[in-house]
Amino acid sequence: MEENKRYYVVGNYVGRDGLFAIYKHIVSHIIYAVENGWTPVVDLKNFPNQYFKDNRRFKDNSWEYYFEQPMGIRLEDIEEENNIIEAEKNIWAKKKYAIYPNQLPCAKIDIKLPYTEQYHKFLKFNQEMKEYMEKVYNELFMSETEVLGVICRGSDYTNKRPKGHQIQPNPRVVLKEAKRLIASSKYKKIYLATEDANIYEMFKKEFRDKLIENVQYKYSYTSKKYISEVKVSRKNHFYNLGKEYLCSMYLLSRCKALIGGRTNGTLAVYFMTNGFENYEYVYLWNIGSYGTDDIMSVKVFLDSAFKNFIKNIFEISNGYIAGKKRKILTILGIKIPLGKNKI
Repeated sequence: MEENKRYYVVGNYVGRDGLFAIYKHIVSHIIYAVENGWTPVVDLKNFPNQYFKDNRRFKDNSWEYYFEQPMGIRLEDIEEENNIIEAEKNIWAKKKYAIYPNQLPCAKIDIKLPYTEQYHKFLKFNQEMKEYMEKVYNELFMSETEVLGVICRGSDYTNKRPKGHQIQPNPRVVLKEAKRLIASSKYKKIYLATEDANIYEMFKKEFRDKLIENVQYKYSYTSKKYISEVKVSRKNHFYNLGKEYLCSMYLLSRCKALIGGRTNGTLAVYFMTNGFENYEYVYLWNIGSYGTDDIMSVKVFLDSAFKNFIKNIFEISNGYIAGKKRKILTILGIKIPLGKNKI
């Protein structure tokens, strides 16, 4: 460790959100840290997230299940006396560096969004993930290159209609466009990235053996629960959920064309392809976003606001005070370190 090095530690500030919602906010902080000459270190060990393996909550750094650390420095490498800067716990803190689904181009263009190169650069899958994704790609695509990629969200996204998120196209409209493109004979196969079992079965019925198998775990529930709230009897379910999701986005990135809705998954593919460079054709539906006139959106927004309000009144969490790892008690917005032990 370099004696005067400053370590910028960034955690998860987006709550129950999915893996790429977490990723994009973390990378906005990474870019900020690098611009200031600091060494960013990602901490998904001491922050709540849904991707811990069974019984490993707050024991593993779940970021490292899938990704490498941006500069190769892990939490364990930082000594107590090192100069630690804790990232601001606000999802909008580094909005200047952020990229959101509503900014995605709806067609293939040469102009990239600001900071696209950095998001691509810091998308560093670890060796285990690389090997897994390449193995699945080889087994499912079997050297087929004329593949149409489709991304079609359902389940909690369309059930909850979260405020500010992009409205998703009707799956039947997406299917109709996929049929048109397959009929043009440009594409021999189709890969559908979806977590919704009903959408998948609809495409399977239409395209049959032209549809490449989807590796994601698929849900068929119709309630307004988040995926993270649905109980599934599967070992290390949420860890595997993240792994399969990343692989599904990777398979999309290896297709020749892409159609679908604008989501964080689409954003993941945008980063993987360094601005859709891999594609000959892109079409994304731009239908606007869920707004405050949507009753469910209002409920989700108020639930989130209430939880954040309660956290500022009273919360015990993990974090850093004066560069030291501590348990922290928050009372009326005032942070009080609990004891002198490391977390």
